[in-house]
Amino acid sequence: MAYLLILAKEKAHAQKLYSLASEKGLKAEVFGSYLVLPLEKKEEVLEFLLKAPKECGYAVLENLDEDTLKRVIPTKRLEEVLVEFSPEILRKLEKETKIVFQPIVKVKEGKVFGYEALARTPTLSVSDYLAFGKSFSFVERVCKFYAVKFAKERLKGDFYLFLNLSPSSLAKPYREVERVLSILEIHDFPASRVVLEITESEKLDAEKGEEFVKALKSCGIKVALDDFGKGHSNLFYLVKLKPDFVKLDLELIRDVHEDKSKQNVVKKVVELCKEEGIWVVAEGVEKKEEFYFLLEVGVDYAQGFLIGNPEELPDVAKTEEEIKKLLK
Repeated sequence: MAYLLILAKEKAHAQKLYSLASEKGLKAEVFGSYLVLPLEKKEEVLEFLLKAPKECGYAVLENLDEDTLKRVIPTKRLEEVLVEFSPEILRKLEKETKIVFQPIVKVKEGKVFGYEALARTPTLSVSDYLAFGKSFSFVERVCKFYAVKFAKERLKGDFYLFLNLSPSSLAKPYREVERVLSILEIHDFPASRVVLEITESEKLDAEKGEEFVKALKSCGIKVALDDFGKGHSNLFYLVKLKPDFVKLDLELIRDVHEDKSKQNVVKKVVELCKEEGIWVVAEGVEKKEEFYFLLEVGVDYAQGFLIGNPEELPDVAKTEEEIKKLLK
């Protein structure tokens, strides 16, 4: 039998969802914080899912018996349920996830400082997406796991490893810190060489963000405020979170040598960051003229296709040779 599992915030919310399902004439049961609906009336059940609160997680699992639902499901997080009952998707992720590393260089010296790990995940089918539901934090953790694993194997030298982190991970800051530390411990990768990038592509919860940053720093992990200058970013987060790095968004860097307004913004951000003891990284550097402007105004680090392409096996010597040519 196939079932739709909807994970509510707490059992009381699951009970409310149960009442709503009953009003729709749908068969349902509550196990802990889960509302479980058999997919007998598939269209009606999926229509019900669309109206469920956005904060609910969900997954579709097949070949489960009622005894397993009652005995196992209430004691597990949604990610654990997926690992145990949808192992074929996990195997697909493990086999086909590709990790590449893009260099970040010191602008004045032309030396490689670190690498940002970028994940290329396999193409998932519609059924895969439905099975994963709203548990893509699980996919994010799989990517982190392999990014650290391959960094340990492939990055020869004391380079910093930059890893992306979604603001949704900040919902439970200490749990996320534990997850990151666990991955680092498994691969014997030093926390002091890790930089976690908090993206600004969506609204950040400043209070939880501040709590999270403090917890990371106490473990020796550094923090970067990513995509600065785009979307919801503002100086409040810069002051509130006190990151180690600020990564200027590529839209701010594109053709900056020709745009006076962009130049003024970059200069002011660099000036403020120097006063606050924050290092500045420019993303999306693709032209020599952009690089020379960044050098002139005192940007600390640069990243982009001019600096180096993302590669599975980075060539440090080649990257540094190319940057030295720019600095001549």
